[in-house]
Amino acid sequence: MFWLLSLILWLLVGIMGIALLAFIILAYFIWLQPIFSFPKPTGPFAVGMREYHWIDRERSEVIKVCAHPNRELIVRLWYPAQGEVPLKPSWPWSVHFVTYLKKKHRFVWLQLFSRPLRSYTQFNISLSSEEKHFPVIIFSHGFGCTHDFNTAHCEELASHGYVVVAINHTYCSTFSQFPDGRIVGLGPIQKMAEEAGDFKKFLDQQVEVWIADVQFVLDQIERISTDRDSIFYQWLDLSNVGMFGHSMGGATAVHICCREPRIKAVVNLDGSLSSERLKISQNKPYMFIFGGNACDLYERLWTEAERKQLGLKSVEEEQKEKAFYFAVKRTLLVDFAHAYKFVIKGAGHADFCDRGLFKSATLFSLFFMKDKLGTQLGSIDGFRATEIVNAYLVNFFDKYLKGKPSALLDGNEKVYAEIEKR
Repeated sequence: MFWLLSLILWLLVGIMGIALLAFIILAYFIWLQPIFSFPKPTGPFAVGMREYHWIDRERSEVIKVCAHPNRELIVRLWYPAQGEVPLKPSWPWSVHFVTYLKKKHRFVWLQLFSRPLRSYTQFNISLSSEEKHFPVIIFSHGFGCTHDFNTAHCEELASHGYVVVAINHTYCSTFSQFPDGRIVGLGPIQKMAEEAGDFKKFLDQQVEVWIADVQFVLDQIERISTDRDSIFYQWLDLSNVGMFGHSMGGATAVHICCREPRIKAVVNLDGSLSSERLKISQNKPYMFIFGGNACDLYERLWTEAERKQLGLKSVEEEQKEKAFYFAVKRTLLVDFAHAYKFVIKGAGHADFCDRGLFKSATLFSLFFMKDKLGTQLGSIDGFRATEIVNAYLVNFFDKYLKGKPSALLDGNEKVYAEIEKR
């Protein structure tokens, strides 16, 4: 009898020891490894932020699950602010996305967001008075992201003297939360896409909705610049407006530039150029920055799974898609005096937004993010990718909105080894 009790005791001790070891390992991967903070903006200005709820009363909302009959947008403005950049980040990042992860992907939430993740933005502080006017840059996020998924880029531009206007494209973003508490997500638009059958064609149609969003926001920016009650009254340089976007937002930026005279220069961050309706205005400056992963994809034969993911049903459709890609590539190389095309080696699609920074968190988070969130992460360090994109954004807009020369864009010296001109 005694030997049986001893065996049970040793078994219990062994089980407890294994459980304790497992807890220590799990705690290391989840909590004890360093969690990243947002990169500190490098410009001379502190970064302020205000958020607006704007309703386009000239446009009906085609998705009828919301209480309001007109198109509603949440728009965030980052701007050069009075004071200095704080020593430590304090503004909570992407609250609604973190809430979504807590509900849907709790393990990822535990690793990345169980402790506060904060940026250098300061909410509702005063606009800087150190310059007479500030150029404006519109930002359009990728499909299924939000207006704060490129916080690192927006903060950097604001710190260099730009008012950055980030649009949350309702129903095509992870979340839109309106002032009355209503929250809408991707569900309705995903259902429409499934019913449409041709997902690629459906996205092309959504680009038109996003273009209308941008044009409406431009109207609103003009309005607040003449509103005596606005902090932006007479501070916005509306003769120098640029735009950048990621993924579908990058495609939107390229599309709208040829239609909208108010937009002077455009940057496309790894956005598709596959629409046959794309017409590029040759009298405006463009910059295209692609991930090496995307370029390598277009320049090799695709698998059946890849064709399916891109909404293509045959090799013939793949060839048609690639033919337009190479036609655009040739056009940029031959016909444009002010077009730049760069490739960041080792960069995946998600390395062009804040999700690329998550790679600096735990090893487990990297595995689960790839498995659960489809983030398409590349091999490049996320902070390095963000640093490179920030440098090229600032240099491009400084050149074409502020008239400053750029050795980074036009010089012969190679500053970043990861950059290729193609």
